[in-house]
Amino acid sequence: MIGTTYVFGSADPNVGFDCSGLVMWAYAQAGIYLPHSSAMMSEMLPRLSQSQLVPGDLMFFYSPVSHVSIYLGGSSMIDASHPGPGGEVAIRTVYWENFDWGGRIG
Repeated sequence: MIGTTYVFGSADPNVGFDCSGLVMWAYAQAGIYLPHSSAMMSEMLPRLSQSQLVPGDLMFFYSPVSHVSIYLGGSSMIDASHPGPGGEVAIRTVYWENFDWGGRIG
């Protein structure tokens, strides 16, 4: 899905993804169903600190939560970040200064 266009409100690889749409779609491929909202995702999971994160955990950003990504390990994550160039689905360096907490599915 790397390079898929950012489209607000979308969770369709043929159209594009917003941040929660990408996470929702990715986990659905494994049979895990999540709501299409970063805030709603954050409310359903126990909170993890940065030191507790493992690859595959969700990362929530800002307060109130308005962005979600999937942690890849170290200082990497995958997300769909914003409309326009550079906002497509990509592996990025985690912006720890805006990280609020993590959450683990299952």
